[in-house]
Amino acid sequence: MPNQTVHHHQLDREYKNSLGLLKEQIPSVRDPNEIAICAKWIQRFNQVHSSEKPYRNKLMELLIGQLAKDNLNYPFIFLNNLDKPLSLVDQEVRQLFFSSGEEGGDLEDILLNMKQLLVDAETMNIRVEEDLESIRSETLAIKQVESRSLDYSLLLCDELRRLLTDEIPKVVAVPNRQIVYVDGLKQADLNWILLSVEAIRQTVIAKLPVIPENASKAVQTHRDWKLDNLEAYYERKFARLYTDSLLKERAQQIKLKSEKGGSQIDQSRKFERRFRRKIGQQTT
Repeated sequence: MPNQTVHHHQLDREYKNSLGLLKEQIPSVRDPNEIAICAKWIQRFNQVHSSEKPYRNKLMELLIGQLAKDNLNYPFIFLNNLDKPLSLVDQEVRQLFFSSGEEGGDLEDILLNMKQLLVDAETMNIRVEEDLESIRSETLAIKQVESRSLDYSLLLCDELRRLLTDEIPKVVAVPNRQIVYVDGLKQADLNWILLSVEAIRQTVIAKLPVIPENASKAVQTHRDWKLDNLEAYYERKFARLYTDSLLKERAQQIKLKSEKGGSQIDQSRKFERRFRRKIGQQTT
């Protein structure tokens, strides 16, 4: 029993000396994540049971050696090892060393490759997050554009309905009548409407016969019948033009979405092939 107590005191002194060396190395560590990992393992080492002290000291020496080579890796970078008994962690380290087949070089290469693989995976995750954020931003922008486009389409629809049901019949009845248009129309649409209304106006003027003051009632009735047919004809023409404009605008929106979606799919496939190629190199 006294010998065992002396042995534990000796292990504690060795650990204390190693802890001092480790604290001297911490300022030279450039990666904040590695500093946080060291802090968690120090906390774990400080809470060991007496039976784990030999394994604690071995792992502490391994940690100091990895930091000295600026190569923090297995088992410390896998934080789930914090919850394992230190004897099991030490056993896994020795098994990994034994399976390497040679002392030193192969083990360091394996650990270095494992660390590089983690770095690549983290980089891939960051890129995927950036891609997702880009897609979310573009989707939001598309929704905003679609919302504005819908509002404008409703405005144009209401104006065309007003013209067809109210203003055009009045122009047919009184060709020289002036029309006041709603504010907010795109210049191209406004020009199209002006040209269409003017064409209707000129057609009405051209088709109106010159009726003498003493014309019979039959001639006047025939004139009214022609005006009714003309009004119905231009209502149908306006409706077709309006439908065509909406279809063209929707087709343009679908085309833009398809181009953006195709670009995102190509970029995601490129990242996937790059990641699989990296995994294949690490496995080889």
